Amino acid sequence: MAVDGAGDVYIADANNSRVVEVTTTGTASVLSTGGLTLNQPFSVAVDGAGDLYITDTGNNRVVEVT
Repeated sequence: MAVDGAGDVYIADANNSRVVEVTTTGTASVLSTGGLTLNQPFSVAVDGAGDLYITDTGNNRVVEVT
């Protein structure tokens, strides 16, 4: 789980191979990864610029969502 500067929360949902974004208003939605298919995303992190990094465990990579 990670929180960005705006207070939005990102949750790695490995069982469903997706990342869920929960806004400060409580709205939850599946995060768009620009057409990339995630396979067991295990964790997420946000940098100071607001970029999201996802450890895509099943695909052995780290995905950056700008």
